[in-house]
Amino acid sequence: MRLTIVLGCFELDHQITRTLTSINVAISHQQELDVDVVVADNSRKKFCTKIDALVPNCRAANVFTFGQNPIHFALNKIVAESESDFICVMIDGARIWSPQILKRCVSLLSTKNLIHVPNYQIGHSHQMYASERGFTMEDEEKILLDAGWPYLNTERLIQNSTIEDHAGIGPRIFESNCLLLSRELWTEVRGFDQSFKRADGGFASADLLQRLVSAGGQLRILTSEGTFHQLHAGSTTSAPSNTRQAIKEMTIEYKQIRGHAPTRVSLS
Repeated sequence: MRLTIVLGCFELDHQITRTLTSINVAISHQQELDVDVVVADNSRKKFCTKIDALVPNCRAANVFTFGQNPIHFALNKIVAESESDFICVMIDGARIWSPQILKRCVSLLSTKNLIHVPNYQIGHSHQMYASERGFTMEDEEKILLDAGWPYLNTERLIQNSTIEDHAGIGPRIFESNCLLLSRELWTEVRGFDQSFKRADGGFASADLLQRLVSAGGQLRILTSEGTFHQLHAGSTTSAPSNTRQAIKEMTIEYKQIRGHAPTRVSLS
């Protein structure tokens, strides 16, 4: 089976390198999947020029430049150009993978299954509070090294991270930043809805999950695995005030497009 992993990247440097390194480890833990990794680098300064040295069969896809098109437009384009049977979409590429994600998902890959990998943030609180609580990139580095980086002990890393309840272990989730599904199901819903115009995608990922479930997708959650958000200047992780404002704007946009507020979906 062929799988294309598509990552969004905005102003990431060492973060995207770590993410790709972790994906490389995950690839090495399985033999069933032929994996292609593509980065949509939407940064003003292009960081993803040497990633092919980190991940076999990885190619940097500098599809759009920041300020011209939202990141999910690039992800749609990359998926449309790929020929894989299955797709993994990550709108935020700042998230490190646990090592067994691909090995554990192989038996779940099917036409209708939606495989969600829970989201965590590295550290003992949400990262929007990092600056006021004195949590730094050096602290993040220590947590990763203590967990065995790059061959991570997932349980240890989970113990030193904070789950994102809205995209966690369920049984109901709002969105998924690491979602694996069939091309057939992706094509049926036509991927991300490009009516969403925010550069960071806004609630386009939540909308995608809603439409996939409505189309018959069966939600499956890899509760023993995770992706782990690294510190960076994200639109919803850099400060509480930024988070509140971003969520307000995203909700307004969602209501304008769908006519109602977004909701969570349930484990099938």
